[in-house]
Amino acid sequence: MLFFVAAASTSATKKKVTLKKIAVKIQEIHLLGDHSHFMYKEESSHAKTGARDLMNWGIGAKIAEAHWVRGTGFKWPACYTREKPITIKIKLTTPALKKNADVIVEVTPLIDGSGAYLKKKAQSVTLTAGNTTHDLEIETAGKLPNEIGRYKLELKWRIRSKRKAKRFRMNPLTTKHYIYGIYAEPLKPDYDSASLADAGQKTSNSQGTLTATKKRFDHLMYITAGKSRRNKCSSQAELIEFYWKMHKGINDTPGAPPHFDAGHNRFMTHNGKRSKPNGSNNIPIEDQWLAWVNSPPINPGAASYSDKYWNDLSCIGHVQLLKTMAASIGLFARRTWIYPHTKKLPGGVNANLKDPDIFSLGKHTKAKMQTHTFTLGGSSVTATCKLLEPDGGWENFEACLMTPLGKFLPGGYSTRSTPKRIKKTKGFISAADLIQWWANTTRRRSYRGISLSSPFKRFMAWTYKHPITKAYHYWDVDGNHYTSANFKDIIANGKQLPPP
Repeated sequence: MLFFVAAASTSATKKKVTLKKIAVKIQEIHLLGDHSHFMYKEESSHAKTGARDLMNWGIGAKIAEAHWVRGTGFKWPACYTREKPITIKIKLTTPALKKNADVIVEVTPLIDGSGAYLKKKAQSVTLTAGNTTHDLEIETAGKLPNEIGRYKLELKWRIRSKRKAKRFRMNPLTTKHYIYGIYAEPLKPDYDSASLADAGQKTSNSQGTLTATKKRFDHLMYITAGKSRRNKCSSQAELIEFYWKMHKGINDTPGAPPHFDAGHNRFMTHNGKRSKPNGSNNIPIEDQWLAWVNSPPINPGAASYSDKYWNDLSCIGHVQLLKTMAASIGLFARRTWIYPHTKKLPGGVNANLKDPDIFSLGKHTKAKMQTHTFTLGGSSVTATCKLLEPDGGWENFEACLMTPLGKFLPGGYSTRSTPKRIKKTKGFISAADLIQWWANTTRRRSYRGISLSSPFKRFMAWTYKHPITKAYHYWDVDGNHYTSANFKDIIANGKQLPPP
């Protein structure tokens, strides 16, 4: 940018005017302000994953440098809360001036080429005599769209004289940036709560987005909005749609990340080893995004995913991934455990069940599991309502994300397997509704490495494992006893426990 300062010289007969050119340049641009949030640099390594190439999915140091630098151009993206203005700090450079010079810096912002959101703003600044650098903060007029998205931000700069006595000229300059508009202040991804009134726990200003990098945010915006990377979020229906698209984007990936392994918890595996609660091999929750790394198989012929990929996830792991991604843009959701339950007890007794009786929020709890007492070999034993698998094993629960809008989104299941009515409502509307579907899903090809000669329809039954013999025992809806040798007769005879 250039401006000109008039300097006068006189003679006995005529006053002559000469122009002295003084160069003014924008050296750096920082995208800051009360509504901005720190993002992080991309990394392709992690302390726990060794020499693996993480394809920029890793999280590095917090971005504290300028977002645009002369000679380099766009350097780092920035993050702002939706429907807010943006504050820009610029560093101007000039030769050392003999006198102070008052100028007006004018910026015209465009969001994806549109001037409908952020508006032109002019700000006065005094270029101080003797200084070669000059700082200025300018907040745009208008506000960002009421959307969750990524935008191309163009800033058209102009400098003009504040006083008519001086004339300034400049070459036009447009700087280009990427910014993200998020729903609200970022949240801590590992914070959970059993209270429906809880809205999550905000990160500190110094933590910012805590988990987000350009690679991560770009992917989140892509799976929810495609190439436009812009999601409307001004209504409840639009938020329901957004949660559903996150859920769909995570779960509808057969043969691609994030990989599924039912054998571990909300932490992803480490070097192909199943993670354990509070285990040293756990990768921190804020790095759950590493589930998206397209890692090559460790053992391509292995029957279990846990032997194929170092970064696979369980159902609760898929839920945590969704929760972590949502937290980075200020959306709170709860990990939810839904337990097999039936209203029909042996002896024709009907259990009085309400929806909150069959799920727990924020943590797994055995107290929510449904039990019944039976006689086995002359002793009383306590059996639990379980969802049975082809080998006689069982599922204790289905992990879900419960959105603030009351939708249940199951982890690890492709949305292609969910009924049309669920796709229409963008999630299960109750825990009982989910159990009714879940207890009628089918294993079609294989299960835990076991090839199935025919489809196996899962079902619920009372189950018990003997602590000494380790033998499995089952009871049907009428209280009849079965063993591992004939447990499939329960469903063959139509005696499975009916869902609530």
